[in-house]
Amino acid sequence: MKKEGESNFLDKDLGGAIFLIFLGILFLLITTGQIGWDIWIHILKFWPLFLISGGISLILDGLHVKKLFISIVSLLILLTAGILGYKSYQEARSFSLIDIFNQSKVENNEDSTYSTQEDMVISEDKYAGVEKRVIDINIGATETTILDSNEEEYLKIISEYDSNVIKPSLESSQTGEELSILFKLLNERRFYIWRNYNSKFDFLIGKPELPTALYLKLGAGEGIIDLKELILSILDAKVGAGSLS
Repeated sequence: MKKEGESNFLDKDLGGAIFLIFLGILFLLITTGQIGWDIWIHILKFWPLFLISGGISLILDGLHVKKLFISIVSLLILLTAGILGYKSYQEARSFSLIDIFNQSKVENNEDSTYSTQEDMVISEDKYAGVEKRVIDINIGATETTILDSNEEEYLKIISEYDSNVIKPSLESSQTGEELSILFKLLNERRFYIWRNYNSKFDFLIGKPELPTALYLKLGAGEGIIDLKELILSILDAKVGAGSLS
């Protein structure tokens, strides 16, 4: 014989609570820099799954099935939408338990740290007539330093990173007298359990006399901005779970 409390629990509709938990997990991953806000676009690609979930709920409810079972079905469909959206967002294979195990072994190997060292430069001879500059840095869980310098390059980036995990991208374009520079990380292929991305990026902003708008998005990493001579027109910094000095 079922107890009264158990019967009431089985008749509870947990759909709203499950949806709130799903949203909370997504926002946590976004604010800690593990994924970007554009994850919503990839999840919404699979919006028909939500219609399927609603239809199944109506059918099962009509058969007088316990609402807890209906909630479990809704949870499975919601997880399916999340997983498919995440796979689309990554543009790479999803991680498995074997990947996580192998990754943890790599992380404990000191010789594997910073597998790639690279310098990237936006040089003066590539652009002429520049009177102002916009630098947009979108970086995740890394160590980041932004300094000004007296060099003639518009921007120089000294980087050390694991190429199996991330790939830096540097883009630049000129519109009239304004030079736009965009730096971001691509191909975050693995999910790090024990630590964040073991990467360092040092940004050296040359031509300090050039008025500069600086936009920074920092996830769960650590950042330092030390600008002594740069003419800074705008500084817009957004930090997730990391720290910025």
